[in-house]
Amino acid sequence: MKTKKDAFAKYGVVQDNERWSWSGINTDITPPIDPNLQLPLCVMTIWTDQRKFDKDKRQYEWSIFNAENEIWKDSLGNKKRIEHIKFCLENMSGKFKAIFVEPISPGIYDETRSIKKITVNHKISFKITEFDEETGECSAIGKLD
Repeated sequence: MKTKKDAFAKYGVVQDNERWSWSGINTDITPPIDPNLQLPLCVMTIWTDQRKFDKDKRQYEWSIFNAENEIWKDSLGNKKRIEHIKFCLENMSGKFKAIFVEPISPGIYDETRSIKKITVNHKISFKITEFDEETGECSAIGKLD
């Protein structure tokens, strides 16, 4: 996949802004990636170096706590993601789908990150496990549906 826009479109999500949107909500468009996905649908980007796979539990663990938050906490993308996470928690039991974004420079958080590769796997659902609505920091667990 070439762009975040392409990845969000797979879920029927139109980003608020192609450059800074990190998340989106689909309330009424049949997702092209799988027409059986239930609406509403929340979708968030996950940098691949901020997730890990627990082989024993057979699940992804993702957290953006302590990931240079002071750099991005006031950004438009984070403010919108906070709204989307609240919607997700209130309307979808905290569940969302992910767009995996591989950075060119893994583990470097103190700069604007550049994308190497974007992938989606609609058969994995994540669930928010912790959320700070002031900062936008959150964590989630992802499992195969």
